[in-house]
Amino acid sequence: MTPQLGTGTGINTYQFANIVYQRHDTASFHSAAHNDYAQLAAEGGLLVVIPAAICLTQLVRVVRRRLREDRPSPAAYSLRVGAVASLAAIGLQETVDFSLQIPGNALLFAVVCGIALHAEARTPGARRNGP
Repeated sequence: MTPQLGTGTGINTYQFANIVYQRHDTASFHSAAHNDYAQLAAEGGLLVVIPAAICLTQLVRVVRRRLREDRPSPAAYSLRVGAVASLAAIGLQETVDFSLQIPGNALLFAVVCGIALHAEARTPGARRNGP
């Protein structure tokens, strides 16, 4: 289980790799990084980090486009801004915690992503605001 820059140690192997590589504070054992970003980088290496960065970039790009589309509708715009604020808060929390490893939190994250990314269904020839 030698970590490589490109491949990492493997998903869900942080606790086992930490037994081998922990050099300080050997009196205690840490089974998780308490930072999902560091744990993802250690376990997945570049094979996971690069696709995750591409997905994050695409998420930001699409959400920005959806926000521009929602400007004429204050309710939709406000709801999407709330979802984006939630995503930013979750992203910030993940720097000091590993809460997305809890299924309920991961489900809430997925729902908020869905709200942020949702595109209004449009019928051909229909106008956006009224008749």
